[in-house]
Amino acid sequence: RYPIPRGRSLVLYLRMWGESSDEPVQEYAKGIVPTVTGAIWTSRGRSFDGVDDMIDCGNAASLQVVTTFTILAWIKPDITTLQCIVAKDDGTNRNFILEVSAAGATFELAVWKAGASTTVTSSSTLTAGTWYLVGARFDSGQLQLYLNGAIDGAAVGVAAPIDNDPVNLTLGLRPVVLDRDFDGVMGEVWLYNRALTLAEILHNYNATKWRYV
Repeated sequence: RYPIPRGRSLVLYLRMWGESSDEPVQEYAKGIVPTVTGAIWTSRGRSFDGVDDMIDCGNAASLQVVTTFTILAWIKPDITTLQCIVAKDDGTNRNFILEVSAAGATFELAVWKAGASTTVTSSSTLTAGTWYLVGARFDSGQLQLYLNGAIDGAAVGVAAPIDNDPVNLTLGLRPVVLDRDFDGVMGEVWLYNRALTLAEILHNYNATKWRYV
């Protein structure tokens, strides 16, 4: 079975594993060429050092998702303190951030509207050294989180559109302020400009979990 990284709604797909260290970090990104700082290649994904590693995808119009979107990311955090997974947030210009939260090793999605944030937090906690497919969806004015293909936590409402400040999409830390550094491995990341159904999210998990779990 294949995952669903196809169609116009997929605006970014980063495959960070490969057969050799000279393979590019991207497989499908609609002309976007990520810039890798650190984030060392491994056969299962890019390893982030928790200090200054990041992948910068720029701020193409296709990445400026403000009314509906889905983010999925295979991660294996080495620690479970506050750290960025995927963000369009530099501490001043702020759209959204998916991150491991500071409280109880949960994960969360925060979005900004008119400069104020709304956050949805997972019910489950993460264990260091374990692979997870974490996901977040914004649809019909609601934020929802997913863990390993299942809904995780109650939905939280916020009216669309969210803010569209001029800020690059990054993996592993927030640019400019260079904080919330991810410590662990990332295998794959998807960003869609639509809300995937629960069945589609579960399909992506089942189609890719053989590499991680």
